[in-house]
Amino acid sequence: MSQGGAILRRHGGWKNSAWQRSNARFVDRFRKQIVATALIFGDRIAAATAAWVGGALTKISGLDPAHTKHLPLALLVAAFFCLRLYTGCGPSPYEGFRLRTIGIAGFIAVDLLIGDPVGEPGSLLVAALTALHLLILGHYIGAIVRTQLIHLDLWGASTALSAVATKAES
Repeated sequence: MSQGGAILRRHGGWKNSAWQRSNARFVDRFRKQIVATALIFGDRIAAATAAWVGGALTKISGLDPAHTKHLPLALLVAAFFCLRLYTGCGPSPYEGFRLRTIGIAGFIAVDLLIGDPVGEPGSLLVAALTALHLLILGHYIGAIVRTQLIHLDLWGASTALSAVATKAES
């Protein structure tokens, strides 16, 4: 056998018309921004849902919801951005889960420092449950967004396959 290598194309013949070629160039040009926007949108949905659940838990636990101060959710997205969770190809699912955990832990820690829950152990429990909801919802919504981006050929990078020749049997 001889050495073989190939660079795989995404699709064989989908770029037929001029409109499709210009649309494909636009998508290829702004692929990283489209992926980052989709991931940020998914995280905003997860954060808003987790904040809503946290507010409901605050009311159920009998804490004063007007007394609690929270950081804006945009800072959570900024923390994820600084951790490079929104890169164009994206980290692996396990790496994304680890980065998401670090970002949420830092966000909740700063939120608790600013909120000053001294003498209110219930607010610590609510913050821990909100962080857990944020982690779980963010991970699964991120997986759904990632699946849709893979389906639309926006996730990942070009791949080159190569093989090394093996000894021929005599």
